[in-house]
Amino acid sequence: MDVIVLVPAGSSGSGDLTDHLAQSAERILRGIAYTMSGVAGPALNRLPLKQRWEVVLMFKEVLHNLPRPAKATTASIELSQSGPTLAVMIEDNGRGFDPCDTRSD
Repeated sequence: MDVIVLVPAGSSGSGDLTDHLAQSAERILRGIAYTMSGVAGPALNRLPLKQRWEVVLMFKEVLHNLPRPAKATTASIELSQSGPTLAVMIEDNGRGFDPCDTRSD
């Protein structure tokens, strides 16, 4: 599904990365109160399909962690672009982890 949607406009999908990320968030975050703001600009929509696909996979992986291990009930997602760089900031009220804790559970 993701690859078909990410194909550039004029093919079988809209090719709009921002729209696709928003649709993914809506599907994955059912039951979590969240906001999403910002836009991935046109330059990102012109990235090679493989790179757009990698952005989508990373985004979805993070979102899947919110309701499960993090047990978040609220989240804020902000997309911003500066030149060719896409920044995705996700804040939530989940339980988090201590990166210094090296124990294996």
